[in-house]
Amino acid sequence: MKRVRKKPNTASGFTLAETLMTVLILLMVSAVVAAGIPAASNAYAKVVDGANAQVLLSTTVTALRDELAVATNVAAADGAITYTGANGARSRLSLSEEGILLEEYLDLTEAGSTPPSRQLVSKKAASDRLYAQWEGISVADGVITVTGLKVKKTGGTAVIAALDTLKIRMLLQG
Repeated sequence: MKRVRKKPNTASGFTLAETLMTVLILLMVSAVVAAGIPAASNAYAKVVDGANAQVLLSTTVTALRDELAVATNVAAADGAITYTGANGARSRLSLSEEGILLEEYLDLTEAGSTPPSRQLVSKKAASDRLYAQWEGISVADGVITVTGLKVKKTGGTAVIAALDTLKIRMLLQG
């Protein structure tokens, strides 16, 4: 007796309905991912700005200490400070639109001319988006006090990093 064997079904693949459902699910997942990209990008920018602001604040504190610890003949007025630096030149630290401005050789410039100046903290350290400034600076009993030292975003009012008070003890009195 012969046994009758059935031929196996050789048709393989997906039906049209299965393919359409797969495409629909992929579209929904990609729409959710695409909607999250701007939020992730903004969060990343905030984290990077916060980290850069902390580095800039630390760099500014170090630069102020390095510059003012060896200063002599120090006087503060109108939110700026004038002093004789380690190189013997009369200098002034003041605020500009781009941060803390250091003007050197005040006593060597001719009347009416502008003394050479530079940012206390370089543009590379500050970046194009951030800058440092203070609210006030004063001198008393051999201590220079900088109040309201903060890092702000360029073109905005948001403070990203701040230090309430910085006290710098002058090493040389004079």
